[in-house]
Amino acid sequence: MTVFGIIWIMIMFYLLFKPTQYFVFALILSSIFQATSVLNIEGRAIQPFFITEIFFIIKFLSYKKNLTHFKVDTTTKWLFLFLSVCLVSSTFYPELFGGIEVYPGNAGIDDNVVYGGLPLSYSLSNLIQSIYLIVHVITFHLIYQKRKDIDTRLLWKTLILTITVFIFIGILQYINMVYPTIPYPSSFLYNNKISQTTTSTLLSVEDLGINRISATFTEPSFAGVFIAASFWALFPQKGLKYKYLCIFLFLCLIFNLSSIGIVSFLAGALIYAFLFRRKSLIWIILSILLAYYIITQIPYLNVIFNGVLLDKLNSGSGINRTSADIFSWNLFLKTDGLGVGLGSHRTSSFLFNMLSNIGVIGFVIWTIFIFNVLKPLIKLLDKHDALFVVIFSLVLFCGQIAGVSELNLGIMWMWIFVAVIIKGKYVNTNTNKYSHAKV
Repeated sequence: MTVFGIIWIMIMFYLLFKPTQYFVFALILSSIFQATSVLNIEGRAIQPFFITEIFFIIKFLSYKKNLTHFKVDTTTKWLFLFLSVCLVSSTFYPELFGGIEVYPGNAGIDDNVVYGGLPLSYSLSNLIQSIYLIVHVITFHLIYQKRKDIDTRLLWKTLILTITVFIFIGILQYINMVYPTIPYPSSFLYNNKISQTTTSTLLSVEDLGINRISATFTEPSFAGVFIAASFWALFPQKGLKYKYLCIFLFLCLIFNLSSIGIVSFLAGALIYAFLFRRKSLIWIILSILLAYYIITQIPYLNVIFNGVLLDKLNSGSGINRTSADIFSWNLFLKTDGLGVGLGSHRTSSFLFNMLSNIGVIGFVIWTIFIFNVLKPLIKLLDKHDALFVVIFSLVLFCGQIAGVSELNLGIMWMWIFVAVIIKGKYVNTNTNKYSHAKV
């Protein structure tokens, strides 16, 4: 167990004696600590988000009254169906399509593309990914049962706290990169082999050394997507403190310099314009083009832009990501749209990850599930918390399509959990009527 893990486990035991809703708040905060382990088991990192889910389930099931009345709405039924498809795929598809070359999850994208994949067979990865998904689904179902008991004001404060913690760690990390004498808890946060080798990377652009932050995430790309989603989720919020947070998030984006983060940020601008400034959409597009022109005319910025975005796309890493996605699409076709099974194959895009692993059936069911989660909130964009979730989820989805493939991504399940709570706040599930009372 790591030092962080000892502290986190102590917090979990403490929360066992507190109201259940505090575990939900802990889930939100723990979702950003992707680079941090509570436990390391044979090289595999057990993150605080998963541990918090386990303790939440134990807490919920410890009360007999919680076991007497279980409600299952349409959204949850779709998620259970998705889980069933995934479990069938992870159990039987490796045998059904055994021998097909796949990219194993225990190797990086670059290594898989360069050295080739391995013949498909049932592996520990299939089992682990299934366990993760089962825990996520159970957590969702139990949160749905308790959604009316969760204080949404504290929920909102926890979301803001989580973003603030990320900003603080990210800026502190950058300061440490520039001034190494200033202490930074690197060994405390990056306490597993994966995070130790991928975080705090130095990106060299020609003769310039650019320090890129990843803060609480394993890679700058994950952090960049979170920054973009958080920025645009907070940008429409009323209140000066949210504008300050947006300024600091934009600074983090500059310090992060992830190509996927930048693409997600631009996608967020278009989403924001579509939702609130449709008449200004053309001006926003023109502003992006003007910004591009200005960047190309300033030598220093031009070097950075070419190094971070354009050269990245043409670099070995960018080419390998594209090759992995093409390879995944071919897997999808070879399996007649069924996929090779949850946890069998690794790629760089969420879309191709879904199609190549769980096939068109699983992808369609997941899409219906997400639509059911977001549909009630889209009708409530005048509510600050519903607005936050809708924009955060859409920008995050754009980033996942661009280059974040994990189905077990903590910040994705975080917004899904928050969405079901907010839905319970405004929507009467018995009458399907919406409450527009001021909050």
